Amino acid sequence: MDPERLVQCPYDKNHQIRACRLPYHLVKCRKNNQKIARELATCPYNARHRVPKQELKLHIATCENKVSPEVLEGKRIAPVCSKTQSSLYECGEQVCSSLKL
Repeated sequence: MDPERLVQCPYDKNHQIRACRLPYHLVKCRKNNQKIARELATCPYNARHRVPKQELKLHIATCENKVSPEVLEGKRIAPVCSKTQSSLYECGEQVCSSLKL
């Protein structure tokens, strides 16, 4: 993905964000749009993907970042934050520099 490409914010359709800034923007915009945030789910394959909760199963089945089970064999499915020892999806840190796979 081109880091300078503009992507649409899932919380506010009027926000066009550079792809390289999206993780930081998501944290800020989620706090400012808590009602919408409660209606969205985070993709387990790419934390930048936020989809309506009722569409999550379909998204997971068709996600472009989905990894085949053969690649994951012997590894944890979700990256783990070494600071909190929880999956990144629970960690709360959008940019965690200390990953364990």
